[in-house]
Amino acid sequence: MLYLMKCAKLHIIIIFSFFFISSCQLQNNYNNSQLTPSWYINAKNNDQHFLYGVGSGFDLIEAKNSAIYDASSRLSSTISGQTQIIRQENNHDALEESYQNISAKTNLIKFNNYKVVNSSQIGEKYYIEIAIDRKEFNKTTIKKIKKIYAEIKELDKVSKFSNILTRLRNLNEIRNKIAEINFLSDIIQYKMDQKYFDNLTSESLAIRNNIELFINNPSSRTSQIITKYLNKQNFKIIKQRPKFLKKNQLEIKITSSKSQKNIYDNYITNIVFNIKIKDNSKILSSNVIKISAASLESYKLAEQSAFNKLEQKIIKDGIKNLIGINQ
Repeated sequence: MLYLMKCAKLHIIIIFSFFFISSCQLQNNYNNSQLTPSWYINAKNNDQHFLYGVGSGFDLIEAKNSAIYDASSRLSSTISGQTQIIRQENNHDALEESYQNISAKTNLIKFNNYKVVNSSQIGEKYYIEIAIDRKEFNKTTIKKIKKIYAEIKELDKVSKFSNILTRLRNLNEIRNKIAEINFLSDIIQYKMDQKYFDNLTSESLAIRNNIELFINNPSSRTSQIITKYLNKQNFKIIKQRPKFLKKNQLEIKITSSKSQKNIYDNYITNIVFNIKIKDNSKILSSNVIKISAASLESYKLAEQSAFNKLEQKIIKDGIKNLIGINQ
């Protein structure tokens, strides 16, 4: 009986201690929330003169970077219209995509000059509020837009009369830069030559839709895998190579070499894949892929594993990157 009473007392002490510690922690959290600066909780909205951002961190650099990111994110979400999607969309994938869109666009926004208008340290945490002069930000952004525009003009100029693959690659890069310019222009309401951009975009789509590919040695296993993923991207595959390729036609030449060895009863297969894109006169793109695979049972299974790895790489990197269309 005495033993049971001691056990009961011990349980009571443990339970009391648990609730005491929990209540202290809750009180501590409550106190911290009460101490958090009001200007951080109720952050200022952007106005016609200044852009604002608030941030926190365990040192001043982290807090400042957080505030800069907050200021950038506000512009990104406002311009892209993603804020409403994030608040209303219940689908997890759509939520994740929205955050990724904002994050990617936020990285385009740079604040060269900002001032700290509020700062506070509570315990180990720092809180910062920054303000950015809109006029200075607009000037900096216009300079960046003009720089990107000059890059677009140069990419257009140097590939205007080049082969179809080089032209397509440059146009793909141009389209990315156009997206950057449109985003930055929307932020500061800066007008650009949209007709020129539309023409370049239309040309890119037209070239992409008209490309015809002939795959050398189509019966090989590697060629069949490449063909499968090109078909998924809706590329046109021609079965016979004409004597002279037209301007919109390219040849994909695929070769491979294999070596095998047994190490401690492991059947190891190494395959080197060489993928080239050619027109009538020269090689336009070349990519070498080295894959190694092993099996405890046979070389055949090791080779199968190597081809599985090739497919995984295609899925991860994209078939256009793998064969060199997007390089």
